[in-house]
Amino acid sequence: MDIVSEKKLLRQRIKEKIKSLTVDERRRQSEGIYKNLTDHPVWKESRKILLYASMDFEVDTWALIKKGLQEEKTIGLPFYIEVCDIYKPRIIRDINKDLRIGKLGIKEPNENCMEMPVGEFDLIIVPGLAFSMSGYRLGRGKGYYDKLLTQATGKKCGICFECQIVDELPVENHDVKMNYVITPSLIVEFK
Repeated sequence: MDIVSEKKLLRQRIKEKIKSLTVDERRRQSEGIYKNLTDHPVWKESRKILLYASMDFEVDTWALIKKGLQEEKTIGLPFYIEVCDIYKPRIIRDINKDLRIGKLGIKEPNENCMEMPVGEFDLIIVPGLAFSMSGYRLGRGKGYYDKLLTQATGKKCGICFECQIVDELPVENHDVKMNYVITPSLIVEFK
């Protein structure tokens, strides 16, 4: 089986596992990830953090976004640039005023928010369908985060539910390795 087919099959399997989680289980695991991340030095020492606006089936990042804003950290979220078909970060200061519904129904910073280069963030919180025990991630297959992460110089931290951890992933040249992967029960640092 070629690598593209292997990734497609793995995406389907992981999506089924995520769908099987109850709302309470996703909430409980999200709270565990929040605690593990915000108690960790990588969060505490970071001043500029790029997060993502979570959707219902993902680890809930809204508490992290609020905590970062309360701690007066610079918080960025990706926004979609249709002309280039890429995402770039913009800074938000208020989740009630600075967000709009963007591509695919995902909340993103509005046009009044200042753009900030990915390379200026100390920490990038990365979504994924799966993360391996060697630090690689499996995205949704569109390559948006892969493009974003190639410009990142800060620490990259994947967050996911327990069922999204796999021993190994098929890896291609464009796949970017994480510095950390955090679940409710696991904090792994990759050197």
